[in-house]
Amino acid sequence: MSDLYDRLSKTAQEIRDRTGVPSHDAVAVLGSGLGGYVSMLPGAVGVPYAELGLPVPSAAGHGGIAYSVKMGGNHILLLAGRVHAYEGQPSEVVTYAVRAAILAGASKAVLTNAAGGCGDGIGPGDLVLITDHLNMSGISPLMGENDERLGPRFPDMSDAYTPELRAKARAAAEAVGQTLKEAPTPRYGRCILQVVERAPMGWRTVEFRLEDPDSATCQEFLQQMASFGAFHGCSPDFERSGSHDDEGWVVFTLEGNSLWLNDFTDLFIGGCREIAADIAVGDEKLNKILDAIQSQLEDQRTPIDRNPVVTVARKGRERLERVEGQASFGALIEELGVHVGRVRDVLSQLASVRGSEGWHARIELRRIAAIDAEAVIRTARRLERVARHMCELLSDKHLHKAYNSFMEDTKALVDLRDIAEHLDEYVVGRGKRDESGEQPGPVFESAVTGDDVVVIARGRSLGVLYAAKCAFRLGECLRATAGER
Repeated sequence: MSDLYDRLSKTAQEIRDRTGVPSHDAVAVLGSGLGGYVSMLPGAVGVPYAELGLPVPSAAGHGGIAYSVKMGGNHILLLAGRVHAYEGQPSEVVTYAVRAAILAGASKAVLTNAAGGCGDGIGPGDLVLITDHLNMSGISPLMGENDERLGPRFPDMSDAYTPELRAKARAAAEAVGQTLKEAPTPRYGRCILQVVERAPMGWRTVEFRLEDPDSATCQEFLQQMASFGAFHGCSPDFERSGSHDDEGWVVFTLEGNSLWLNDFTDLFIGGCREIAADIAVGDEKLNKILDAIQSQLEDQRTPIDRNPVVTVARKGRERLERVEGQASFGALIEELGVHVGRVRDVLSQLASVRGSEGWHARIELRRIAAIDAEAVIRTARRLERVARHMCELLSDKHLHKAYNSFMEDTKALVDLRDIAEHLDEYVVGRGKRDESGEQPGPVFESAVTGDDVVVIARGRSLGVLYAAKCAFRLGECLRATAGER
């Protein structure tokens, strides 16, 4: 095993001995331009990094001196300067000083830096509170042998930039009348092509107010909205708004490539409206939230011509789907089959957890089924989109070949028909429970027309029925188009 922990422990003890502080409460790394801050602190005495066994920076503006000061009753270790990877140092050396400070007692770390920005609304000289980061450098301090004494192999990064500390930063900025903007930060090399490619990678952030934040309806809506976003890979996140005193205000964030988020906006808004109708049809409070989300997301659409590199890549992908229609169908049908199978398995489990004792299990199973149902809907829509592109661009010969292959591969979609027939039996609705603890299930009708199944849902379904409608409508669309040609 590496001797890193032993070396860090030795450095931590050196920090204690040279500063006379048995344990520091926090460490703050002073980035470019902030090294002179310590001159404003009375009684600050510095110790050169080299004397503490810390790596010495070579970049201008990074003095390489550690200061121990007492602020607000806390012992703070100020590190004036940092070692960078671009100086030719490995991750182990870059992170050495902060790790040593943690072993010296620091339970909190404040990191500062001077950086350029490629996001809208951020200009030179702005103070920005970092909320998250994207590591695109190709290196990580987690690489290599792991020593559990220094932390887990996979640390939790959901709140790496602690909400409590960020809230204190906002409050401090407001107290001195300083504007503090917020943004995530990418981390990658200085190649200009990388900057061009990463520029559209961003976030969509909306802010709205919950009139009754503790109500079960609002909580269920937020949970399902987050699940819908999470399934589609946009890492949704909720937190209380720091710009309002009213606790009912929340900030909801979607993460991803800006151009992809452009495409996802309509699907997300439509999905959220279906969720809201599923929970409480005509609920004005939910409708107000949805209107606010829609308005703000539409305002944040990124013009497609801002990034020609990504535009060309996306057009190439779309062309591949159109020209290689058969392969696209195969992949999408396989994906659809996975989710349909999982929905079927969940419904089978629902059949075995009847009665009041199985109520909590049914709730969890319904959530799982709901997420897979949304996946079925999404995949069916992608199938339909690819089919329409093929119908527009492929010759008669290739269209019929792709269509025949598609029809052979989609025989498994009969599972959707079986699911529709058994939903009444398996799915427990959201109505009031009767004396036995059961909840009344939704009412369904099924009408068979030819080889297609048109399912009409009454009440509050899981969305599986709408997925069936989408999938079979696709088959109808393809058959009609192929027949015309």
